Amino acid sequence: MGIYQDEVGTEIFCSGLSKFIKISELVRIFARVGKIVVLRLMMNFSGLSKGFCYVRYETAAMAQHAVTCYNNNQIGLTVKISRDNKALCIKSSSRSEISDLIGFLRGDTSIKKLELYQLITNFDYCLCIWYS
Repeated sequence: MGIYQDEVGTEIFCSGLSKFIKISELVRIFARVGKIVVLRLMMNFSGLSKGFCYVRYETAAMAQHAVTCYNNNQIGLTVKISRDNKALCIKSSSRSEISDLIGFLRGDTSIKKLELYQLITNFDYCLCIWYS
């Protein structure tokens, strides 16, 4: 087992996936171009793919090779280097819970920006925290 260090540019974002795709199929496809460290397939509550995933490779060169091989090719995927937003989003239906969290976070000098908004679908609150 090797020691893995999180190198900038090692993660790709892939969209255009079938909602029926399996993680094993993605591993088979993306392992062809380099050693996969982490693969995250975004899924809905019924267990179907949301149509996108993130793949982190051992090196940035492997990630770039995946973009070169798979972006806009015959498979019909969009593949690009993922960018780290350094953001955390927290959803809650309780405004007081969110207010307490904001109070707790005050004074944290690593926070670059806080953004609070209300979702129009179910009126939950969402607090996004950007770190430096």
